[in-house]
Amino acid sequence: MKIVLIPFLGIAMLVGCGQNDEYNPDVEMAKIRAEEGLDSPILEPTSEGFAISAPSDPGASYRILRINKRANGNLEVLSRRDGPSSTSFARREISCGTYTYRYLGEGDTREEVAPNSQNPGKMSQLTGTSASSDVANAACRKGAK
Repeated sequence: MKIVLIPFLGIAMLVGCGQNDEYNPDVEMAKIRAEEGLDSPILEPTSEGFAISAPSDPGASYRILRINKRANGNLEVLSRRDGPSSTSFARREISCGTYTYRYLGEGDTREEVAPNSQNPGKMSQLTGTSASSDVANAACRKGAK
């Protein structure tokens, strides 16, 4: 009987040693990426602006922090993305009439997105299935106040 129990106990101990109830792959990946300098930190939650639905990026939450109307009639939208491993910001120019956009700035902080891009490029068509489309849809519904 002892011969049967000893191997069984050894296997049970090995299986138990490999488990960690507090292991979270998103947290572990965030630690690795932060150590390698690949991601911005996760910032404290904010109530600034308003939350939007972003079905194209189900692992993240989005907020529109500011909407301004530009001289050409397009919207300038500052958004914040809080994902499992980082927080990032984007400033986009959006044409609600032609359903096009371009990035004016992107970064890990609001300060990084503030300066205008030296070459923002041409307006691109929104696909309807991207984070930029989700931001544009919400911004165009809300408009500039």
